[in-house]
Amino acid sequence: LQSFIEAVVSTQSTGERQRELERQRKEEEEIKRIEAEERRREEDRKKRDEEDRKRQEERQKRLEAERLREEQLAREEEERLREEKRKREEERMQELDRLHQQTMDEGRRLKEEADERARVKEQNNINHRVSNSELGDDTFEVKAIYSFKSTEDGELPFRKGAVITVTEVVDDNWFYGQLGAAQGIFPTSYVIKVEPEEPVLPPVAQRIEDCLEELSSPEKDEPEVDGIHDTSGNHDNRSAEDSDDSNFQDYELYLAQYSYQPLNADELELQRGDIVEVIERCDDGWYVGSSQRTGQFGTFPGNYVLPYDE
Repeated sequence: LQSFIEAVVSTQSTGERQRELERQRKEEEEIKRIEAEERRREEDRKKRDEEDRKRQEERQKRLEAERLREEQLAREEEERLREEKRKREEERMQELDRLHQQTMDEGRRLKEEADERARVKEQNNINHRVSNSELGDDTFEVKAIYSFKSTEDGELPFRKGAVITVTEVVDDNWFYGQLGAAQGIFPTSYVIKVEPEEPVLPPVAQRIEDCLEELSSPEKDEPEVDGIHDTSGNHDNRSAEDSDDSNFQDYELYLAQYSYQPLNADELELQRGDIVEVIERCDDGWYVGSSQRTGQFGTFPGNYVLPYDE
C-alpha cells in the first residue's frame, strides 16, 4: 500500500510537474510571442520614425531649395533692377550730354551767325561807309513802315508810323537818329524818307528791270554816280548810260576793289579782284552787271569797283 501510495503520489507529482512544465512552456511561448510582437511593433515604430525622419528631411530639403531659389530670384531681380537703373542713369546722362552738346552747338551756331553778320556788316562798313562830310550836315526825317524792336544796346526801337529824325547815315543798312529823347541806330529797310513832294519810288525787285528799260530810252547826259543803297528797296531816280539801242549786249569791264556780301536776292556778290561786266550804271550809284568769276547777274554798289584796263 505504501508503495502504491508512493507510486500514486509519484504519478501525481509527475503529472503536476508535467503540467507545470507545460504551463511554464506556454508562459514562455506567450512571453516570446509578446516579446516578438513588441519587437515587431518596435521595428514598425522605428520604421515609421525613420520614414517620418526621411519625410521631414525631404521637406526640409525642399524648403531649403525653395528658400535658395527665392534668394537667387531675389538676387537676380535686384541685379536686374540695378542694371535697369544703371542703364536709365546712363541714358539720362547721355541725354543730358546730348542736350548739353546740342545747346553748345546751337550756341556756337548762333554765335557764328552773329559773328558772320557782324563781319559782313563790318566789312560792308569798311568797304562802303558814307562819311558825314559826303552827306553834309543836314538832317532829314523818315517814317517807320514797320515796328522795330531793339535786340542790342545802342539800337533805337520804334513803332510803325513813327517819324524819326536821321542825324547820320551809318552805312547802307543803318541810320542813326533821334525819336523824342531816345537816340540810336536802326535799319534803313524799316523806314522810308519823308518826301511828300517826291513820287513813290519803285521797289527793289524792279531795279534791274527799270535800268534795262532805260537802255532803250533816248540818250542823255549821265549824272555823277555817288548814291547810297537803300535796303528797303527805295532808290533815287536813275537814267541809263549812253548806249546804242541796237547793241543791247554792250558792256564795260570793271575791277572790284572791295568785297561785297549781298543783302537782297537781286544783288551780286563781289570779291576783291573780281572782273565784272557792267551793262548799266544807275544814277543812284548802283551798277547792273555779271561777274566773270561766278557768272551771276545782279546789282551792286558802284563805288566798290573801278574801270578795268585789260
